[in-house]
Amino acid sequence: MQSTSHSTSAGGPFLRILCLHDDESHAMELSNSLEVLGERLFEKHGIDLVYVNSPLISRNQQVLGPEELPNRVWWEEQAPTLTPPAPSTNHSPWNDDDDAEDDDNDSKSADDPNTQEAPHGNSNDKSFVGLDASLLLLKQVWNSMPFWGIMAIGKGAAVGSFLPLMGLSPEPHFCCFVHGESLLVEETERLTDIPCLHIVGEDPGPSETLFRQFGGDVHLGGKKLTKSLLNIIGKFVVEQKKKLREDSPETNILALQNQLYMVEQEAASIVAERIAANPPKALMAVIQPQKVGGWSGRKRRGPKEEGGGAPCPSEFLLKREKRTTNPDGPTRNHPNDARNSSQEEQQGEEEEEEHVEQPQEPKGNDGIASNTTNS
Repeated sequence: MQSTSHSTSAGGPFLRILCLHDDESHAMELSNSLEVLGERLFEKHGIDLVYVNSPLISRNQQVLGPEELPNRVWWEEQAPTLTPPAPSTNHSPWNDDDDAEDDDNDSKSADDPNTQEAPHGNSNDKSFVGLDASLLLLKQVWNSMPFWGIMAIGKGAAVGSFLPLMGLSPEPHFCCFVHGESLLVEETERLTDIPCLHIVGEDPGPSETLFRQFGGDVHLGGKKLTKSLLNIIGKFVVEQKKKLREDSPETNILALQNQLYMVEQEAASIVAERIAANPPKALMAVIQPQKVGGWSGRKRRGPKEEGGGAPCPSEFLLKREKRTTNPDGPTRNHPNDARNSSQEEQQGEEEEEEHVEQPQEPKGNDGIASNTTNS
């Protein structure tokens, strides 16, 4: 995500416009095309143009140089795949000749294009692979900072036209579509009442559906964003800012949202500086595990090698009996181990006391104790 600037304007609330590039392009290319307009809007009106890359890289890529950026797309179109009809289950050795002739006639009629049954659904339906990922990305970007409006080019306009219909908060205040088109070809009625500007080419056919859905003003223009087209876009944006000033509650809401956003950014910057000065070991274990003492050796075993992964803890941790240097000091043994050892010591002492020899009485010659009593 790129922006013409990252500071606030002193003349009022800081307004941001989400800018979406065309297919086979990227955010940097669109930023270069709108550089003059972006600098003028920011310096004179405090309006920032924020450029976002689509999440999908185009497959039609040539060899890129070291400083070249890959072209991106918002989705990939795929033609519908028609499933062949299921084979007939009426063929069996018990069918009579009439049924067999009927089956032959059915197969011939199926091969005949004049009698072939149309497939279910619309044959013009296409699948847009990756469109859901693009919409999810734009929703996350929109919720990450306070935006004001949308400016989209070509296929980016087709994706951007979904945002006013997704119930975002805050919702877009206006849209500016340049050579836009709509993916909702079956929707011919007005879908939203927000102000909209359409820049269409010599053939306005692709943009006609989008104009019916959003309404607004239409201006003719070529494929390139000339100076006259940039002036038209700039005047439209400035007019929307004037309307915003007339609506004081909306102005206050945008100003408050911008202030909260700047406070969050400043707090995140302070936290990042504190963490960089004294990073916690748990965080450094993820970023630089070799400096924390964790296992940094090979984590996979090669072919015909024993083991694999990190070694057993017994190979690089001290055993329990070696974790203390003072024999009379505290031990690191588990409490259960200490309790069991004390019970064993007590049992040993009791057994030693039982085995102590008692004094015996003197015996006679025949081994029987003599009596000392006299008759």
